[in-house]
Amino acid sequence: MRGLSIQDLLLIVISAGLLYVLMYIISHYGILLLSSEKAHRKMERIWPKIEVILWITYGFAALVYLLNKSPLVTGVLFIGLAIAGWRYWRDLIYGIVGRIENRINLGDHLSKPNVDGDVQHLGLLGLRLKLNSGDFLFVRYRNLDEYQIRKVSMDSHLHLATINLRLKADKKVDVLNEMIYHDLLELPYVLVTRKIAVNLIHANTDYAEFRAVFFTQNAEDAKLVELAMYESFKTRNQQYEPAKA
Repeated sequence: MRGLSIQDLLLIVISAGLLYVLMYIISHYGILLLSSEKAHRKMERIWPKIEVILWITYGFAALVYLLNKSPLVTGVLFIGLAIAGWRYWRDLIYGIVGRIENRINLGDHLSKPNVDGDVQHLGLLGLRLKLNSGDFLFVRYRNLDEYQIRKVSMDSHLHLATINLRLKADKKVDVLNEMIYHDLLELPYVLVTRKIAVNLIHANTDYAEFRAVFFTQNAEDAKLVELAMYESFKTRNQQYEPAKA
């Protein structure tokens, strides 16, 4: 046993970095390469659990490696990191337990006063929530107790779609808002059992910009909704332009 060296620590850090990059590539690009929608959805559900297993396995292997090099130094280092990074470890532990026990999954709906949205991504320390306004919010796992969680069916992950619209302001803003809302209700691709929101972004004497937020079964249906909305306003001789997100 020759003791712990800088090279040993660098090996641990570099290998952890490589593992992180590999999992990032798989989660952001690899899953998208799956040919079928069913396989894609299934992988989205199980990948967060695979990530947890990989990190636990790596952490155990790294700890064994360091203990073999220098048990005393490793023990002191471990205690120091546990105390200094307690908030980090608490988020990590909450996330691991939550995924293993199936407390939180992609597509689940989270709500509390002034916050309402769906889980779009599960990370190591927290999750990314897409709000009904179309904005994103990062929520740490330790703060999940503040939210009410509504589970979605495991058979289908719904797609939270957002369309930005810029309409000619030849009618009152409230009238244009109602037109967009009722057009969405009439489309078969929009899931009317879930919340539909139409929010005004900006208005002047020429144009009014809106953001419509709704649910579909998948991204392809969301594209069909946008095309249908274009045709709907075209038949009314109402100018329609996709607004910049």
